[in-house]
Amino acid sequence: MTRRVLITRPQAEAEALAAELTSRGHEAVIAPMLVIRSAGIQLRDAARYQAAAVTSGNGVDGLASATARRALPVFAVGEATAERALALGFDPVTSAQGTGGALVDLIRTTLHPANGPILWAS
Repeated sequence: MTRRVLITRPQAEAEALAAELTSRGHEAVIAPMLVIRSAGIQLRDAARYQAAAVTSGNGVDGLASATARRALPVFAVGEATAERALALGFDPVTSAQGTGGALVDLIRTTLHPANGPILWAS
């Protein structure tokens, strides 16, 4: 049975998802609700952070454009986000396996506040 599916993700992500859904016999309607743009921020003091937390692939892209420091440990919400961070050269990268709560727990049990702040890239 063909279903019509509304996709509200940003354009590039919506197109990839639409192609997948179409290949499975569904009708995809793309209507992005967000436009992702870089804020143009440059982290000149990235070394002050003990790690970065990312909750989306777009956050990883923003982090990559804000700093050349790839040795910054990255804690990603899920596997796809972790793979994107690895592909952009970040190392080490740890995945929380897909939920915000799991990401919080992972950071809480792995990092210590005395070692510096955590950068949240979104």
